[in-house]
Amino acid sequence: MPWHVDNSGENNPSFKGDKAGYGAIHAWVRRRKIKPELCEKCKIEPPRDLANKSGKYLRDLYDWEYLCRRCHMNSDDRNEQLRQSGKSRKIPSRICIGCGIEYHPMTRSSQYHNRDCYMQHGGSHHKEIRA
Repeated sequence: MPWHVDNSGENNPSFKGDKAGYGAIHAWVRRRKIKPELCEKCKIEPPRDLANKSGKYLRDLYDWEYLCRRCHMNSDDRNEQLRQSGKSRKIPSRICIGCGIEYHPMTRSSQYHNRDCYMQHGGSHHKEIRA
């Protein structure tokens, strides 16, 4: 009788195969698929997500890819759904109230395209305090 019984993978009595849950399948793929340095679609950004191509969540390494967040959201059509629903977290471009140029604000309350423009048009931060 062998001293050690191999209960790993399919030999484990708890092994569920393709009927395993979402997290278990992702963990299985992460252990076996090498994460590339760049997104497998755009080849520009580092990958952040492990994405399933078919939507079937099988234990098939060819059905998975490492994608950057933008490519993953585009492949799932989530970016388009967010835009259509009006719930996109992207802040729309604005016109600077100081100089009139179009800019992309960093916060929802931003009204000026940069600090210099803010100061030139009456901003109160960093002014000298007079006694």
